[in-house]
Amino acid sequence: MHSADGTTTPVASHSRQASMSEGSGDPQSAPVATAKALTGYARSLQLWITEAKDMGGAQKYAPYCVVLLNDIKQARTTTKHGDSPFWGEDFRFSDIPPCRTRLRLLFFSSSTNRSQKDTEIGYISINLSNLKSGKQVESWYPLKAFSRQATEGDGTPPAAASPGMVRVAYFLTNEKTLPMNAYEEFLQIAMEPKLTCIKHLSKLLGKDKEDFAKTLVSILVAYNRDIEGIQELMSEEIMATANSNIIFRGNSVAIKSLDQYMKMIGSEYLEGTLGSLIRGVYNSKDNCEVDPTKLGQLRSKNVEEVIRKNSKRLLNHVNIFWVTIARSAEKCPPELLSIFARIKDVVSKKFPEDPNAIYSAVSGFIFLRFFCPTILSPKLFGIMSEHPDPITSRTLTLIAKIIQNLANLSEFEGKEPHMGCFNPFIVEHIQSMKAFINTLSVSHTTSAARIELQTVANQPRHWILCR
Repeated sequence: MHSADGTTTPVASHSRQASMSEGSGDPQSAPVATAKALTGYARSLQLWITEAKDMGGAQKYAPYCVVLLNDIKQARTTTKHGDSPFWGEDFRFSDIPPCRTRLRLLFFSSSTNRSQKDTEIGYISINLSNLKSGKQVESWYPLKAFSRQATEGDGTPPAAASPGMVRVAYFLTNEKTLPMNAYEEFLQIAMEPKLTCIKHLSKLLGKDKEDFAKTLVSILVAYNRDIEGIQELMSEEIMATANSNIIFRGNSVAIKSLDQYMKMIGSEYLEGTLGSLIRGVYNSKDNCEVDPTKLGQLRSKNVEEVIRKNSKRLLNHVNIFWVTIARSAEKCPPELLSIFARIKDVVSKKFPEDPNAIYSAVSGFIFLRFFCPTILSPKLFGIMSEHPDPITSRTLTLIAKIIQNLANLSEFEGKEPHMGCFNPFIVEHIQSMKAFINTLSVSHTTSAARIELQTVANQPRHWILCR
């Protein structure tokens, strides 16, 4: 078989007995043959379909893209409108077989008449065998006309029917893997209670902290050490912090591990808490702009009236979001409650002179890295299938901004004078915010979400050895 970069890779399913029988007859050659037979390659592809331009010319298109690997459909984007659509969608394909070497992106225009087929626009084709592993590539690609489209006498598409250009990025990884038992000795060392090995390795990392944290969390879950392991990493992080004002402000492996864990185990909680509220904002199309510099050329009297109405509308959204979040504490996964409880305990002992440090530490995760990013980017967290339009995006940004300030227990200051009208709301709800964080910081038992994670984590698999 051949990998993405053209090198030959051995089949990973050979048994030890078969490997030995294929050796040279020398008993010392058997372990080498076995190691080669058990080695495999896990190939994955991350694909970004960003935007298009000059698509359709005078025709009014409603374009979407279908992603194929060796002519087998893998994914589809949402439908957009116009000749310069923006998708901003990304897809990840894991465990791609070596035989699948051709990536094709087919672009169609959705028909408004159900009795008619969607209109073919064009396509691009990329040979995965020619891609370099571990390098992100982004470029504008000219669309090719489908062969069935009208052509000139020499076989080329008519100039007037140029399908347009598409901006695409992709990142291919080709990772060397071994079966689980090949890692047992290392994992026994790495998973000792204090995670000493993990802490030392994390200090040596550069830009690979995100991938390291994802792999670490998966291993912790598989070993039923997720709560204790992340608690240990967070305790170390706190004790190494000199100033309570900068707790969890960096991008360490410990912080990224808890980020990843919250996404893994808290997705259902996130959907149940914020899903319907965000969908409501999408559907309402409310303009809640309160910054006079963003309201165009209105008269000063009209600006004041618009801001008054928009502020009232925005505050109504914020109230609904906050009340729903405040009532959601009992639904928060107990694993997160246990981790937050440890954070609160260690912070209170490390910074006894700062009574608000425990609140900023916990809110630094549950709000700064969980609730507010979801409000800002609901598609990224799987709440919505499409990015919001500009007006909705601005409304969600303002909602997140006010909720985050409340979580920080701080009012808006002079650099954002247009937000000052929301300070009374913040002052009124500071105590209820503290009560919410206190409720989140009490240790509980295991949730069904964690049991499901462990079931998945304990299924037979290969671990990444190197790239």
